[in-house]
Amino acid sequence: MLISFTVQNCRSFYEPVTLSMEPTKGGRRRTGHVFTQGGVRTQRLALLYGPNGAGKTNLLRALYLAVQAILKNDCHILANQSFRLPMLQVLPMRFELVFSRQRARYLYFFETNGHQILKEQLVWLQEDSKKTTVFTRTETGAITIAAPLKNHTETQSKTDEWYKWRTLEPHMFWLRKVEEDGLRTQQVPGRNHLIAALDFLRSFVFLNDFATHATNAPQALFLQGAGFQDFLKTLIHNADVGITDVIQEALPQEEIQNLLKVLVPRPPLPLPVKKLQVIHCDFRKARYIILTQDAPDAPFTGSELKTRHGETTFPLHLESDGTRRLFELSAALWRATKEEIVLVADEFDAFLHPVLVRQLLVDILGTKGLNSQFLLTTHTPDLLAEDVLHNDEVWMVEKRRDGSSDLYSLSRFMPRSDKNLRKGYLAGLYGAIPSFTRLVPEQEGDDDEE
Repeated sequence: MLISFTVQNCRSFYEPVTLSMEPTKGGRRRTGHVFTQGGVRTQRLALLYGPNGAGKTNLLRALYLAVQAILKNDCHILANQSFRLPMLQVLPMRFELVFSRQRARYLYFFETNGHQILKEQLVWLQEDSKKTTVFTRTETGAITIAAPLKNHTETQSKTDEWYKWRTLEPHMFWLRKVEEDGLRTQQVPGRNHLIAALDFLRSFVFLNDFATHATNAPQALFLQGAGFQDFLKTLIHNADVGITDVIQEALPQEEIQNLLKVLVPRPPLPLPVKKLQVIHCDFRKARYIILTQDAPDAPFTGSELKTRHGETTFPLHLESDGTRRLFELSAALWRATKEEIVLVADEFDAFLHPVLVRQLLVDILGTKGLNSQFLLTTHTPDLLAEDVLHNDEVWMVEKRRDGSSDLYSLSRFMPRSDKNLRKGYLAGLYGAIPSFTRLVPEQEGDDDEE
């Protein structure tokens, strides 16, 4: 689980800022908003507020780019992502993640200029405040293997030499490279520390315009059994949007053939292929399609998720934007109740009624046995007026005078638990609120009209 994320010199963030999921003391808090795992207490929710253009999306995008760069083993993903306004000092892009995995706490960080890795390090944070470096990588590519990856007895057949002899290009991450070279199949000392870091990075689920993946597509889960089907149908029905059922309707062969021209790679995939599934998820057009080929020479079959209003079937693109948003969120929310993930969603409340947003958060966070966390941006101040959020779950993003973004927790102001946070926020007591005068220019002669 995520404990904190720090970013420096990426997109609109120049000076280092840290988002912490560690709970503060005091104040009333709903049951289930804080959980303990491996002796570490963390919050399930961080909700980001701020005016348009302040940098909320940039914070999530920075996290997304960092995770993608590591998992795809290519820091070029971060090229041209540094802060662009002129500053006296040029800082490297730096990303730092503190997390807990397998009852252990770690700190992983790297620095890059977008073309090569300047520094990379994994540190094991032990319970007695002792810090043990697992590995360190320098700008020259030199790797220092620390004690956790070395042999501790002479009888072990594997040595830390396996770790050292990696062909590492300047743009590659050592953490990811050792996995590509077979870490998970090697019985080498300390591999559990590296696997813990890699598994944590894969626990992120991003649901944003810049990160839409088939794993978050509801039609992919719809085929896997009654679990997600029941979740989706209950969510849509209880949201009171007028839908009586969600079905999977077969596609005509003509449409399947047109889709195959776009979706299936040519030339055909190398044989043998026992079964091929092509998931087409178009959030913009609200189409969730899955094409299946049971054998290499078999024809494709296809189906699409649709809604029922009584006896009438509707394609999703005819539903409201709010209803379509619920479909977008459904698969990721279901995964959050079944797996240990960190769900990162920009504009989580987009197109949704504030009352529905509030109930959705209350129900998800109150799910029994929940092991997931949620990092969300919102423009719904009504959540601040309810007994839903603790001060340290609310984070503010606003622009500094130099044009860079700042990030701080509402707990900085130490408002009393009986304080109307919504009223205080809208009054500008906590910052991160737009400041403007008349938006539409006055027209000449307006004052002469009666």
